[in-house]
Amino acid sequence: MTQSTNALLVFCEGQHDVAYVRMLLQEILEFEIVSLPFKELPSPFHHLFKQSVVTHAAGDLSLDMAHKFFLPETILRNKSQFILLYNCGGNTQYDKVRELLSDYLPIIPQARVFAEDAKEIIDHVKYLFLYDADSVGINRILEQVDHEFSVISESIFLDAEWSSSSSDFGRVSGDKAVYVWGERAEQGTLEDILYPMFSLAQPSLLSKAESAIDDMFTWDVDNLDIVKAVSEISKRKKSVITVIGQKKKPGSSLNVIIDQSKFLKKDTLTNNGPTKDFVRFISEFIGLAL
Repeated sequence: MTQSTNALLVFCEGQHDVAYVRMLLQEILEFEIVSLPFKELPSPFHHLFKQSVVTHAAGDLSLDMAHKFFLPETILRNKSQFILLYNCGGNTQYDKVRELLSDYLPIIPQARVFAEDAKEIIDHVKYLFLYDADSVGINRILEQVDHEFSVISESIFLDAEWSSSSSDFGRVSGDKAVYVWGERAEQGTLEDILYPMFSLAQPSLLSKAESAIDDMFTWDVDNLDIVKAVSEISKRKKSVITVIGQKKKPGSSLNVIIDQSKFLKKDTLTNNGPTKDFVRFISEFIGLAL
């Protein structure tokens, strides 16, 4: 007898967003990474992923990272809840998201039709879009999401107004949601959330990295152009965090430092205000008890 399950598709701007969200899901919400052959995944994902590989391979499937997007970066599970994390490769990759959704949306409602020998069936799917607030803020981002995703393949995708949630950083529209990273909902990036935690976890090391980075490079963090200032602040914080992880993970990028350095322990995560805010938001959105 097939079991009914739920799924949340999370569209992340980049690899370090994926690493951060994955860490929170594992460390705080007790999700576990799913590593299974396509045929053992719940319907219709067992069919969708197999078909996606066939479709893309029939085209010009190269080693270009952009081609990876048709599959999730990570699948996690907590009991009857699956979460699929996608790396969009940037905050303007709307075409890639629309293409993926245009493949998924006609098939998802037919999960039972495509069940075949699947032991589980996805009966309910929700969608979460994650963005840096940058210099534009959540309201402008919601307008852009409406513009880009209201209609997918001539079918209505966003069909309800955005409503407030328990978080200033998140909005919900039926089974869709948007959440932004930043110092506040009107400005900032994920680095504004990560930086205080790394500073708390490794204060001496981070201070030394700050001095080295500031000595080597000039950062225009006080530029009167808010777009340039926010970008520079983010780049500087990324650089510092990456530097402090080089002893443990030489030559590694930011997402590897987040994911594998082990600097951010569970107590650091659970005691961080922005992290708690996001965990509460996503838990409420999918109906997962904390």
